[in-house]
Amino acid sequence: MPLRPEGLRRLSKVDAIVVDPRVLCTEKLRVARITGAEQDELSAAWNRAQLLLEKNDLRPGWHPVPGISSGTRESGVRALFLPAHDPFAAAVVAEAHRTGAELVSVDDGSLGELWPAFDAIRRVPKAAQNGSIDDALAGAVADLQEAGRTVAVLSSIGGRAISSADVALGVLPHGAAGPTWHADVLLPDLAAAWRMMSAIPAAREARRRGIEISGGASALGALLMLPGVRGLGPGPVTTGAAAGMLSGYLLARKIVGAQAPRPAAFHEWHAMSAEQVRKLLPSPDDPPQSAPEHSTLATRAIAGGIHTAKRGASLTAGPAQAIGQFLGAVRAELSDPLTPMLALGATASAVLGSPVDAVMVGSVLTGNSVLAATQRLRAESRLNRLLALQVPPARKVVAGPDGQRVYRDVIAEQLQPGDVIEVRTHEVVPPTPG
Repeated sequence: MPLRPEGLRRLSKVDAIVVDPRVLCTEKLRVARITGAEQDELSAAWNRAQLLLEKNDLRPGWHPVPGISSGTRESGVRALFLPAHDPFAAAVVAEAHRTGAELVSVDDGSLGELWPAFDAIRRVPKAAQNGSIDDALAGAVADLQEAGRTVAVLSSIGGRAISSADVALGVLPHGAAGPTWHADVLLPDLAAAWRMMSAIPAAREARRRGIEISGGASALGALLMLPGVRGLGPGPVTTGAAAGMLSGYLLARKIVGAQAPRPAAFHEWHAMSAEQVRKLLPSPDDPPQSAPEHSTLATRAIAGGIHTAKRGASLTAGPAQAIGQFLGAVRAELSDPLTPMLALGATASAVLGSPVDAVMVGSVLTGNSVLAATQRLRAESRLNRLLALQVPPARKVVAGPDGQRVYRDVIAEQLQPGDVIEVRTHEVVPPTPG
């Protein structure tokens, strides 16, 4: 929800992003570290620590792990409990890093594996309270602004940092804390924050295209002022403004329609027993989603098992979708930096009385884009069919009508949390993130 739309005008100038580490965490806890346990008892210590998470009064920090003896330390086996990361925390940090802006945060002990993704980390005392973290965030924003940077802040309760930011992105906080009404944009969750991060490169592209359109319109206006050239009224200016609006609309539509990343798991699955995992995941006895009874090459290709060649495979999904994919590929080919210059030259030729030259340039430009788009989609389609051969189906274990275990081959993309699969001898499971 935009509270101050004027702040979005500075989105294209953002070159530094300050992330509040508290916005990346949830109210749930996770086991971060185990100390004092022997090597042969480490697995049991992790299981015991996971059981401690069921206590409602557990606070972040170091806690003793009962039932495990320690031969190395008098203090016994201890476990470090930290707030669990939001399922979209890693995606938000990765998308912010891809913007090319300097990524800054504060070390409150909860960053964990997200630490290497940041360019700079401000340290605070170990006994830091919320006020100390807020001061560190505000100090980071002030230092970056003094260096001439345009700073965006992503936080939920960092009032001072949000108030002084050039672009303030406020996320609705957990619990009873009130929203940050002084933010420029109020976001419901980190999934929306990921979309805002992906909008930063799009805003830069919109600004670049606007500059190109303005420069072309100025050059065309200078041509219209030459003696003997017939004026065209406000038409060129209106056309340039419409082109800029259309370009911005298409970029915004692409961001809004982008598919959000898959949420990452915040549980330490490797440290849990099978019973603990089954307790957290949905029951496999729940009504399953519709899945094919057998797996074929055509089914796997249409289902989009290969994300990198999804556009090529969708050519066979229907005429309307094929036309949409083709137009999108043509538009991508026309995004070449030389296209505005050639279009401006063709327009200038038409204005100066050489419409034939303009038609020739336009025909060559359009024909080249259509040919390149056709070849691109054809190559992606063939690549998808080849890669689909390398995607084996998953063997899902389900209950038959008589209660016996039966197997169903399904596409790996259709597996849901809680599904049970069987891996047999000489079979491997490809690693997947999260």
